[in-house]
Order: sequence, then structure tokens, then C-alpha cells
Amino acid sequence: MIDRRLTFALVTTVIPVITLFASLAAEILFSKNQKFFESIKQFKSGFDFVYFILFSIIVFVLSYTFSPILDNQDKNQAGSILILIFFIVFFYGLGPLLYPIVILFRSSRYEEYKDMEKIIQVEMNYAVKVRIVNRELINAFATGILPFSKIILIGMPLLTDLTNDELKAVIAHELGHTKKHHLFYLMLIMIVIQIIIMIIYNHMLLPFFLLHKFGWLVKGITFGLLLVISNEILGFFQRKMEYDADKFAAKIVGKNSIKKALEKLNKITGGKLQVKSISHPTLEQRLLSIEESFSNE
Repeated sequence: MIDRRLTFALVTTVIPVITLFASLAAEILFSKNQKFFESIKQFKSGFDFVYFILFSIIVFVLSYTFSPILDNQDKNQAGSILILIFFIVFFYGLGPLLYPIVILFRSSRYEEYKDMEKIIQVEMNYAVKVRIVNRELINAFATGILPFSKIILIGMPLLTDLTNDELKAVIAHELGHTKKHHLFYLMLIMIVIQIIIMIIYNHMLLPFFLLHKFGWLVKGITFGLLLVISNEILGFFQRKMEYDADKFAAKIVGKNSIKKALEKLNKITGGKLQVKSISHPTLEQRLLSIEESFSNE
């Protein structure tokens, strides 16, 4: 029992590591305009080792603790599904809750940007925390799902590479994600998708595989295909939210400002925005969407 618990905890803890490096590999593979070493540099700039270690420790401890409950779930299918739902909610809800707390306590890496917070409050009528990531990260993003934990992060190079108007446009885009609760909805969508997939796999496909004595290869390929489908579904919603945040920013700072900011971001990232990814539409699609949103009004 101890060996099974330890194995389960280790496997559960390693899953985020595999996902992290798989996403890096996919980014390098599809970002043809970006050099390999630049992709690695950006990955290192955005990677928070302290957060990753804390996340891994919590996942390991809770996985080890709850392993006996999960191991005895076969006696009751309804109870089994409830335990599975709880575990998935915990697994996918931990990151959005933990990361902002780490940011707030790591002031050396995430520096307060009070001047921009005041600008947002005065010009955009919204109070939100803004932090500068003291690394060579050419990006900006929003994080946090609880009111006190909502933060907009800005990579340090953007402060010099973008004009003041372009920077405000980028922040307005991230503010769109925050005000429209995109991160919270994405977390819920991710949880629902994973619950459906695990129920299908554990309670429909796996019994069929065991009955017909299929080997681990068939089980692995099937589970992998389900994960690919889940990522595509999640990516569909992520792209929709990017369009939504662009339109929000266009209404706040003007469509020309957000379009110029996106074009500048594309330039300083070596054409990265021109490449379609699972989570973001291409630059051309985004610019067209902004134009259409104004023409339809």
C-alpha cells in the first residue's frame, strides 16, 4: 500500500512537469519565426521556480494523503465519481489560487507598479494590482481569480519597447481578462472537461479495455487522444476570450491604439503573434476581429 501511495503521489506530481515541457516543445515547434534559444530565454524568464516547488510539494502531499481513498473507490461508483471530481477540482484549482499569493510575497521578482495602478484607476475606472516582472519576459498577462488576488503582470522589456499609449493598450487587454473573469471561467471549463474525460475513461473505456484484455499501449493512446481533444476544446474558449479582451481594450483606449500595440508586440517578439497557437488567434485574425466589432456597432 505504501508503494502504491508513493507511486501515485509521484506520478501526480510529475504530470505538471511533463505538461510544462510539452507546452515549451510545442511553442518552439510552431513558433517558426522565433529562434530556439530565444524561446528558451522567454521560458526561463517566465518560469517561477519558487511557485513550481511549492505547487509540487502541495500536490505530492495531498496526493499521498488521499491515495487510500482513491484506491478504495471501486466499491461505489457514485462515490468514486464524487472523489474523482473533488481531486480534479483541487488539482486544477490550486494553481490559480497559489500563484498570485507567491507573486504578492516575492517583491524582488515582482515589483509594484503604483504609477500604472493609478492610471488604470483614473483612466479605466478599475482598481487592480500591477507588478513588473524583473526578468527579460516580453509578455504581459493577468492572473488571479479571487478579488484580492487579481494581478496584471508586465515583463520588464515592455516598459522600454512600448510607448506609453501602447503599454496602456496592452494593460487594457489584460484588464479585459480580469474584468470579464476569463481566468475563473477557464478554470471551470478546464475542470468540467477533465471530469468528463476521466469519467469516460475510467467508467466506460477502461472497463471495456480490461474486458477485452487490451494492453497499456491502447490505453495510453486512447487517453492521449482524449487529452488532445480536451486541449482543443479549451483552446477554442481561450481564443474566444482573446478576441473578447481585444474588443474590451479597443473600447477603453481606442481601436487604433490596441491595433498598434499588437503590431508592436508582434515586432518585438520576432513575429510570434503571426503564428496561430492553441490559445491565441493570429495577429491578422485579431486585427480583423477588432475592425468588425466596431463596424457592427
